[in-house]
Amino acid sequence: MTTNEFRDGRLILVSGLDGKSPACFLIESGGRRILLDLGVGANGEPVEGIDRIGRVDALLISHCHTDHVGGLIHLDRIGNPPVFATEETWSIVDRLHPGAPKQVPPASLRKLLPLQGSLEISGIEVKTGRDGHAPGGVWLWLGLADGFLYTGDYSTESVVYPFDETPKAALALVDASYGGHTEAIEPQVARLAEKIAGGAVLPVPVGGRGPEIALRLEELGLPRAWLDPNVFEQMERLASAMDRSAETTAHAAAARFLAEPMAAEPKPTDIVICTNGAADDGMSAELLARWGGSVPFVFTGHVPKETPAHEAVARGHATIHRINVHPRLGDNARLARVIGARRVVPGFSTDEGRAALAAALSGDPIAVVTDREIPLAG
Repeated sequence: MTTNEFRDGRLILVSGLDGKSPACFLIESGGRRILLDLGVGANGEPVEGIDRIGRVDALLISHCHTDHVGGLIHLDRIGNPPVFATEETWSIVDRLHPGAPKQVPPASLRKLLPLQGSLEISGIEVKTGRDGHAPGGVWLWLGLADGFLYTGDYSTESVVYPFDETPKAALALVDASYGGHTEAIEPQVARLAEKIAGGAVLPVPVGGRGPEIALRLEELGLPRAWLDPNVFEQMERLASAMDRSAETTAHAAAARFLAEPMAAEPKPTDIVICTNGAADDGMSAELLARWGGSVPFVFTGHVPKETPAHEAVARGHATIHRINVHPRLGDNARLARVIGARRVVPGFSTDEGRAALAAALSGDPIAVVTDREIPLAG
């Protein structure tokens, strides 16, 4: 439900319109200023123009990946607002800065979002549901104008993390990072299983879909993967049902996976799932330095430029094999229709991706909008 107080206003895409740029979206309505996500770039650089944002009333975090949450270290540049995230997201944020001299952000600024529910933030109704992309990840619906939906990163294909039905929204900012991609996840995993049967290293982000990849590969008959401490802890949270964002069936699958002890160290013939996804830190960086060129490295997600992962691919020491963690073209078109959207903003996309979404919706009364400042009503 919206009120007249929040019928007018605008959405400003500070960052996150083009390609895999860090997420940062500003809502201005009824005298309130709400920021949705505050990421950093692949090399830790802050959002371009962060110092032009000014003081905000609240920061809402969709999920735990650094391109959406890494900018928490720059909170003072937006006035140190309260930060809202789910309990599972906060647990992973603390693992992103293990050597930090103090908690980022401090407990006094940390507020909880429900995985599925509603609350009021600065007088604005906010609803949440699980996004199917990451542990603790949520989409965000705000009671502005005729309803505004920010999907964050999302997926409808995960067997571990479900995507919850969203409310109606006339304006939607969606994850269009895959552009016109249409292939389903099952054949991708089947081809990966064939490729790595003799052993490989699969780098994944902290709080990524490492456990799901391990479970899917084991289901296809491959030997149980070796998990580094970060991925192992995530699997343990699944097994113990501490991760409440997961499907209940995933808890039992994770418990079966962990029934036998895991070796202290991996072997070159193992399937190794480790962090992080860019191989610039953690065990993936260590193993790339130790095994690079002799053991296959396969990156299943986005490979940023100017990272060890990108360099390894360029040298022929690694390959890229996509495993879907974002929506396909049809998923976005279907979502836009189901929520009754009149305007859709394709985030994290390219000219080709935006054109593909416009073509997919050409028979519907839905406009694809690519402006950096967008009226909430329309």
